Amino acid sequence: MSEHSCEILVAGIVQGIGYRPFVFNLASDLDVKGHVMNLGDAGVKIVAQGEKETLLRFIELLKTNKPKLSTYESFQIEWLKELTEFTKFEIAQSSSTGKSTGFS
Repeated sequence: MSEHSCEILVAGIVQGIGYRPFVFNLASDLDVKGHVMNLGDAGVKIVAQGEKETLLRFIELLKTNKPKLSTYESFQIEWLKELTEFTKFEIAQSSSTGKSTGFS
């Protein structure tokens, strides 16, 4: 089986409510590698890597089992062609710019 990678941009109420630890715990439970980081006012960016079926399950659980205080204004997924060699999932340092460098 081959690994796949995706970038997920989530906007809405996803900061200051334990969202990144929620993502970290879910990724750890599913053996997904990558990172999650705040993007200031732009929301949260998740880069996830693993087996395709595992990533699809991860995405589904992000949508359906989110923290009670969170709300999604948008949830965008982009499948990446190149893989980064992640060895674990971690909470990355937050971006201070508040500007997403994600999809256009």
